[in-house]
Amino acid sequence: MKAITKNSSKADEIECMESIAKSIPDGTYLKDLFTRDFISWVSEQIKNDFPPDIMGTLQNQYNVNSQTTLDYNNELNAMRHSTNELIVKTTESYNELHAKIDNLTAKNERLSEFDRLYHQTWDKLCDAINESNNRMDKINELSKVINDMKIIIFDLEHTK
Repeated sequence: MKAITKNSSKADEIECMESIAKSIPDGTYLKDLFTRDFISWVSEQIKNDFPPDIMGTLQNQYNVNSQTTLDYNNELNAMRHSTNELIVKTTESYNELHAKIDNLTAKNERLSEFDRLYHQTWDKLCDAINESNNRMDKINELSKVINDMKIIIFDLEHTK
């Protein structure tokens, strides 16, 4: 193995790292560290004049994942709040509809107006239910993304 100095070339440093990796026996923790992907990543960092700061990279990715999870949680909470507001408004609309229905039913001569209002409100209710279902689908998708992100964060935290 060639000695590395301040004046060693990038290729020399990469070659040294590869020699070190080859010299580590299988079944050791260091062998698990010096994987093909790891060596490739460090080599690319060296070739591109970036320091191969493993912990910094992992911490940055952890921070990005944590922020993404936080952002998804905030969005999920906002969607839940919006859905709850929509349910309240839908319930209010539904209650208003029944008040109108009760009033119009008593007035038989206005039966055609009653029928029109009933169908119009029913369409709004169906649209609201569809919108609520769409939001619940989005909430479920975001919950899956959050779970996936938690798995990634867990894996990052428990990587040897």
